[in-house]
Amino acid sequence: MVSIESDASRRDGVTLVSVRVSNTRRTPQRVTLRSALEGPIWPPRTGVVDTPDWDDDTWTGTILPGRTRGVGFASPVALPDVPGHRPVEVTATRRVGVDETDPEAVVAKLGGWEPPAELFGEES
Repeated sequence: MVSIESDASRRDGVTLVSVRVSNTRRTPQRVTLRSALEGPIWPPRTGVVDTPDWDDDTWTGTILPGRTRGVGFASPVALPDVPGHRPVEVTATRRVGVDETDPEAVVAKLGGWEPPAELFGEES
């Protein structure tokens, strides 16, 4: 089973959302979360680029068996004043094969790239 716990707080006109996604199953799970806030969100950034797990208001990542992963974002939108309202919802979960784990893990397994030796011919 995949479960989420979420917290949100509002500071200086910004809502900060933190989520903990836990996987109690024995297989890796690909999880998709969507912001339940009515408005724009600001996902984490690396430099000037959003982190690759985010696509608009949706986060997708792989949670390994027995693990918990943290996710967070900010928004200028205030939380609705509705008891029990969660700032995120799980929109999809699916089992992931061993060779289908996080894209970052797949990229890390790739060998380094080197230009072909023919490009370095001898100069006259």
